[in-house]
Amino acid sequence: MVQNKTITPRRTDRWIILLAFAAFISIGLPDGLLGVAWPSMHSSFSVRLDQLGILLAALVIGFLVSTSLSGALLAWLGIGRLLAASAGLTGLALIGYTIVPLWGLLLALAVCAGLGAGAIDAGLNNVIARRYRRLLYLLHAMFGLGAALGPWIMTASLQLSTWRSGYVIVGTLQILLAAAFLITAKRWDDSPKPEQEAIDETPQASLIESLRLPRVWAGILMFVIYTGLEVSVGQWSFTLLTESRGVQVELAGFFVGLFWGTLTVGRLLSTWIADLLGERRFLRLSFIGIALGSLLMLLNLQNWLSLAALPLIGFAMAPVFPALIGSTDERVGQAHVSNAIGFQVGAAALGGALLPGLAGIATRIATLEAIALTHVAGAFIAPLMFEGISRMANRTVEQIDSQAAPPALDSKA
Repeated sequence: MVQNKTITPRRTDRWIILLAFAAFISIGLPDGLLGVAWPSMHSSFSVRLDQLGILLAALVIGFLVSTSLSGALLAWLGIGRLLAASAGLTGLALIGYTIVPLWGLLLALAVCAGLGAGAIDAGLNNVIARRYRRLLYLLHAMFGLGAALGPWIMTASLQLSTWRSGYVIVGTLQILLAAAFLITAKRWDDSPKPEQEAIDETPQASLIESLRLPRVWAGILMFVIYTGLEVSVGQWSFTLLTESRGVQVELAGFFVGLFWGTLTVGRLLSTWIADLLGERRFLRLSFIGIALGSLLMLLNLQNWLSLAALPLIGFAMAPVFPALIGSTDERVGQAHVSNAIGFQVGAAALGGALLPGLAGIATRIATLEAIALTHVAGAFIAPLMFEGISRMANRTVEQIDSQAAPPALDSKA
């Protein structure tokens, strides 16, 4: 069987873990802001509501560039300085949102914000997945915490001022975080590296070799679909509830924040639940919950049922992303795991732009209610993809076991 390479964090590694958690909170905050800000924000730049997809695409371009270059950036800057530079760049970009008057300049700043988030996302997922797999749920809970705080910050800003205040607050926090990363950079960079711990002696495959594997591409597609669904629910639900169903801004903002909040709580509990049920059974139940919540949103039987669907979907989504990242080695083998995680994180960003973008196009063709239909489609495709990659994981484990088995003795010897 594939051996779990997870090791127990040593005392000298605790600063790494704390900084990783802080970094994921910083990544989540802007994601939580945008969905609530956009109905007001789009009119400030004289663009249509459905052009949220273009803004998300700009974020993804920056994200994809930095995830593809994350290895080189880590080697050049070191982890601590990279975290500082990334948080600083993101903070300046978010504050810039509130200053620039033109849509084109906003898109340029969105690329910068994506650059700031991308490199640390891929790098931290890789390090934590290979060294402390059980901490992946907690790491991604920190993203959910940031994303949960974002809608509440923006809702309060809209009540007291404008959407710009929310971005100034979060941008300032990012810059303060960058200063903290810079101060602690040496402690981070002096900590033991994975290769010094002899975690994995398997030679690493090249990017081209990894891309030749169908199971790598299956994982990429899984992340496109699932993360696109997660981001779209977070970004479009506020607009659907307020613009199409007449829900009050404060109430809708609270429940969108609750979506991210239950995502966070679910990830805090996911390690225990996965141990109790088994990871695959837990994920299958999660996909059932996602489908049920998405159907409730689509059917719109009562506003309170649509609102209640958001925390249900959030809790059900909690284990999916970290569990899929953590099980990458079981699907592709140790030689391809670093490349595959980078591809998957990039694919997640791509999906986070594609599905919300498709939802935006659907609103132009039909009505805002088409948003819920796209979510149902994603909620039913994702579990089918999961079953497919689970079978691939079984075949990969069997292949590794057969290669590791000693040769049979010749009976004639």
